[in-house]
Amino acid sequence: MKTGDVMHIPRGYWHQATRNGRGTGQSMHMTLGFEKRTGVNWLTWLADWSREDEVFRRDLDRWSNRPTDQHAQQQELAEAARTLIGSRDPADFLAAREQPAAGAGADQPGSAPGSGSGLPAQPRALPPRPP
Repeated sequence: MKTGDVMHIPRGYWHQATRNGRGTGQSMHMTLGFEKRTGVNWLTWLADWSREDEVFRRDLDRWSNRPTDQHAQQQELAEAARTLIGSRDPADFLAAREQPAAGAGADQPGSAPGSGSGLPAQPRALPPRPP
């Protein structure tokens, strides 16, 4: 590279920017980030909401000698997950993330007031779903 050149390193590529062997000049490193919403972000948001449902807070049955017990628990968790996914789609997640909040980030369930997270103590009600 020479004076005045700009290097673009795409998001997700590990790198270490250094200035080596080019005299005594100065170098500037600037990072610009644009937060994208992904399916992983939506699933994480759903995981936070899952804590509101008692079925997700139960211990997993790993000691039972009866496979039917574990299968029944898996079926119950799967049904609860389907219900959760059906009640909060990606559009709900995006709308919650993009709403301005009084403190910041008022889109997560279960945070205590004064916890420093800027999140509400209780989940926000979602708008009614169209029929």
